[in-house]
Amino acid sequence: MNPRDLPGLSEEELVALGPCAVCGKGVFETGDLTFYTFETARYGAHMHAIRERQGLGMMLQSGPLARVFASHEHLAKQVDHPIRYIVHECCAATMVPHPLQVMQERNPTAEENDDA
Repeated sequence: MNPRDLPGLSEEELVALGPCAVCGKGVFETGDLTFYTFETARYGAHMHAIRERQGLGMMLQSGPLARVFASHEHLAKQVDHPIRYIVHECCAATMVPHPLQVMQERNPTAEENDDA
């Protein structure tokens, strides 16, 4: 993929992201010209849907059948707006465990996509 085809961030978008979530400095205040953007969202269990699924599973005496016949309502719902923030690359390198290492361990297909 050509780097020129990748999306960029305008000045307004950079300002909206705020300072680094680790060191608290602005985007270009550390001298490090590379950074990561992250977006996190908070979810909570949707107890009505969970109880419905459990009750149906007990009634049918089969969890797999309950998955087929239950309503396709989400079992977890987003409770807050997503938060988007930055982490300088030098700050991310000092974090233990490194956040990108954790993400790659949880999502091995990301590494496979880079090889393609």
